[in-house]
Order: sequence, then structure tokens, then C-alpha cells
Amino acid sequence: SSSRSSSVQRQRPRDLCSATTMEREGDRYVFLVDWFDASASLVRKYTLMFYTQDNAVEMIDMKNRRMFLKRTRVETLSLTDLYLGATLNLLSRQLIVVDYGDDYTRNTLGSRREQTVLIVRSEAFAQMGQLLDAAAAAGMSVLNARMVQLTRANAVELLGREAGSADRVNELSSGPVVAVELMGVNALAQMSQILASFTPQAPSSARAGSFSGRASAVLSSTSASAAAREGQLFFGVPSPFAGTASFKNTTLCLVKPHAMSSGLAGKILAEIYSNGFTITALQTFRLDKTSAEEFLEVYKGVVMEYQHMVTELSAGVCLAIEVGGTEDVQQRFRELCGPVDPDVARHIRQHTLRAHFGSDKVRNAVHCTDLPEDQALEVEYFFNILVK
Repeated sequence: SSSRSSSVQRQRPRDLCSATTMEREGDRYVFLVDWFDASASLVRKYTLMFYTQDNAVEMIDMKNRRMFLKRTRVETLSLTDLYLGATLNLLSRQLIVVDYGDDYTRNTLGSRREQTVLIVRSEAFAQMGQLLDAAAAAGMSVLNARMVQLTRANAVELLGREAGSADRVNELSSGPVVAVELMGVNALAQMSQILASFTPQAPSSARAGSFSGRASAVLSSTSASAAAREGQLFFGVPSPFAGTASFKNTTLCLVKPHAMSSGLAGKILAEIYSNGFTITALQTFRLDKTSAEEFLEVYKGVVMEYQHMVTELSAGVCLAIEVGGTEDVQQRFRELCGPVDPDVARHIRQHTLRAHFGSDKVRNAVHCTDLPEDQALEVEYFFNILVK
């Protein structure tokens, strides 16, 4: 689902949490997580402790007040993956982080982590990867992203008190825009600093700025309250915006969850553009296991890694991209992605996406459409079926 998760306030079982470790509290962060048990049609609730010292997790069943998972190292999990609304895959269970589990975690992470919304107009699409890469280098992670077409009414709602400028309303509604919700320490100030040094390679009328600045190719939130309002506007359900997918001579690229959590989305987007492709639609999704199985069904019984592929695709945020801009786009983009095995790609196709950003046959950075007859079906699955 692409919907935003809302946080739920719940009481922390303090005695259980304090009894699980003798370490300093600063080495441990506590969260409340939900798991939907489909077989019982129940939401089961757990307290999850994350230990930064060794990247380990521990879980307590809140209803039965007993240990569910003893302290276990999880190589693929980091503190940046743990935030309100995050999706985690542990023990073949898809967990949703619904609240902080103690005051230390709430005060430490809640006060330090800010959210900001970046809006990129079409003039700067080719440099969107550069901007996201700079955000990742500053410690920010992508929560949500979506390419939309704003109407004039949408632009007026977005600008709020600044909507008096007809030029600004016209610019925001003149073509597609990409909105990206980012989270990080001091995200508002850090993004303002990134934009201050950003020089768009676009017509002279396109200038970097913020909502409080002049008309610009790239905008960012000016305050925490503005970021919350803009985030809800762009990523709330249902969306008031029209999509941009063309479904004509395009193919699908999926940036996999491991690449998203590693901050590689910007680099991948930059390489797509630098190789002569265009992006006509873009949106983040959080697939549950059923949706991942449905999308990858063609590989079931064909590749040994099928179950691991399902687990990876449902492990967190993925970024679906409709790629166009060339003749025979499916074959050409498949060539840019390279062999499925990144080790093979690094030997025979060193300049491909999987050679640059993949680690193994499952965590190989991107999925692309393998067969020409599937290209329309895969684009439709994300940009027509899942968005509804």
C-alpha cells in the first residue's frame, strides 16, 4: 500500500522493557510494533528493542507479557529504518512501527528527526538524483515520493498564504512535479543548505529556493508545520492529484528496499537520466507479502531465489519508476540494469546499475521488466492497480 501510516499512542510495559537488558539506556531504543496475523485475522502487538551496539533486536509479546524473540543480530536493520510508520520484515513477519516505546526513544529520536518535503519541477528533473544523493549524504532518508500533475486549485492549496502570486501558481501547475518527503536530523535546515548551493541546469528562470522565496525549480518546506501539511497533502489518502503515467512505450524500474534504505535512490535516478532515459511517473510503495508474491509470480518455480525476492520486495519502501524516452525502451533499459547477479555484472557489464549498486542476486538494487510482453503489465500493476 502507498498510504501513510498514522502513529498510535500506547502505554509502554515499563517493567518488561527494563528487565530485558543491563546496558545503558542510550544503547537501546524501544518501539511498539504491530503485526497482522492473517491466519487469525488479528493484529498482534509487540515491544521491539533495537541495540545500536551490535545491530540486534529483541521482542516482547505485549498481550502475553513474555519474550517473543531473544536478542538477535539483524544485519539488514539500522536505526534509520526505525521511525513511526516504518515497515520492517523480521522472522518472515511484516511489522509496522506504530509508536515509540519509552520516553528516552521518544525524546531522542522524536526531537532530532525532522521531516521536510522537497518539490522538484520538471525543469530540474534531470538533477533530482543529485539532490536526493545530497540529502542521503546529509543523513536523510526517503519516506514518500510521488510524481503528480497539479491543477491551479492544487497549487493554491499547496501555497496557502503565498497563493497570491499568480506566477507561482502558474509555474506549479504548468507541468508535472515530483514531491519527496524526507526525514533526518535537522532536515529542514539541511535541505535549505543543499538548495542554497544548488544550481539548476535549466533555463535562467529556474532558480533554487523555498516556499518563502522566489519562483523556483526546486522548493522545500519552510517549517515543521508546513512539512506536515505538505506531506499530508501529497501523500495522504485519497490523493487529490492526477497521476502522470503514460503507459505508452514505457517500462518499469523498481528501486528495491535495500537500495532505498542505503540511500542509493538518488544515484540510480541520476544514472537513468544520464543514459538518455526520461521518467514519466514515479511513486514509493510499501508492498505487503501478498502484493510482492503477486507481482513476482512469474518467477515462482523458475528461480531458486523466489521466496527471498518476495521477502526483499516487501521489506520496506520501494520506488516504482515508469521509464521512457527511447525506442525499444524495455530492451535498452534492461541493458542498463545489467545481469541479475551483481558479481557477474561487475565482471562483464561494469557500467550497469546492478554492477554499481547491487550486492547479490536478490539485493541487486533494481528490478526491471525482463520480457517485452510484460512491460505494459508491470507498469499498469504499480501505476494503475496499486494506486487505487
